[in-house]
Amino acid sequence: MKTVTKVTLLSALMISSASVYAGSCNVHVSRPDGGSASGVRVVGSVYNGAQTRSIDTNSSGVAILTWTNDNKLDDVFVNDSSTGQQCYDGGNVSYQMR
Repeated sequence: MKTVTKVTLLSALMISSASVYAGSCNVHVSRPDGGSASGVRVVGSVYNGAQTRSIDTNSSGVAILTWTNDNKLDDVFVNDSSTGQQCYDGGNVSYQMR
């Protein structure tokens, strides 16, 4: 009886956490000279008007955006400016600053 209860609880937790995740997108931001831009604020906009959490790019110029309520980002914003680029789960966006 104890084994069945543990398996059922574990299965319920796995289903619950899987249903929360919708996607992630790797965003690479480069400076005008082509070098990686670190410390740049990146945010994604989701279909229903929601936004991802704001992420700063790392030393390689990369920020990984995650979201929970749609299959894609409708737009990616870099320092509050629209890139005009969509991103699906597992996708990549590259943006060169001006």
